[in-house]
Amino acid sequence: MILMKPFAERIGAATPRKNIQMDGMDNDLKNSLWIVIYLYHQQESTPPWTRVASSVAQHVCKVPIDSICVSAMTAFSWLRDAFFGGPWYQTYEIVEQIYKDEESQAGVITSIYGDQFISHDRFDVLRSNLNNVLERELSGYRFIDNVLTPIASPVEVAAIEKAIIDLEVEEHLGARQHLLTALELLGKKPNPDYRNSIKESISSIESIVNRITQSDGNGVADALDRLSAKQPIHGALKASFKSLYGYTSDEDGIRHSILEECNVGYEEAAFMLVACSAFTSFLTAKSSLVTDGQ
Repeated sequence: MILMKPFAERIGAATPRKNIQMDGMDNDLKNSLWIVIYLYHQQESTPPWTRVASSVAQHVCKVPIDSICVSAMTAFSWLRDAFFGGPWYQTYEIVEQIYKDEESQAGVITSIYGDQFISHDRFDVLRSNLNNVLERELSGYRFIDNVLTPIASPVEVAAIEKAIIDLEVEEHLGARQHLLTALELLGKKPNPDYRNSIKESISSIESIVNRITQSDGNGVADALDRLSAKQPIHGALKASFKSLYGYTSDEDGIRHSILEECNVGYEEAAFMLVACSAFTSFLTAKSSLVTDGQ
């Protein structure tokens, strides 16, 4: 979906926002997210505000639910106050919790009643509407899988989503979990864990490599050499992959600096997540060709 600029910006009457919102949330973004959530639940014959507020109270705000859910209106009022009255990262946590709950709810309804209530279609619309708002209002976050992640580029999002789908097979579930953990650590609010996000990203590669080589410890270089012997890999591309892996493995890298000060920030962690996601898709595709050719 291509988002058109507002009329006022198109005619020059208003200045468009230029900075991506990473460490805050302006009123336009907060109000727009609330509208999506409100309209999503208001479409139901009986809006489930008690269920929604109970989940947010339990998992986000960590407050007793008996006093806030005595009625649907009380629950709605409390939820609205929590959404608008807390710090910016609490608002994101509430949105993420509601998102996860609705995905789970859609799965339960579909498993019981089948597709007659098109629950997954409704949920897909919710995800699309939330991501459209996040993009339109220049939020630095997007929903990938069921995690609100600080990745704003559509190309980067597509690379990560493709890897998560590619790894959704039994032999690669370990690698998939490493990528999901890297996502969670990168998006951890209010204090992201960049170092461990990078470690999880590279661990996804190692998991696949160990599967390809049927061993523990021979490394990425060995796996690439084995693959290229059966399926051609451009020399420069193979060298760049080896260098990428070496970034986290040399004596000055992330892995050997766990207890030391290390200048690792969002840019490095996001790059490694995207690069390793693309690398996993590459490895699984190449290994599949080798297997099919045998």
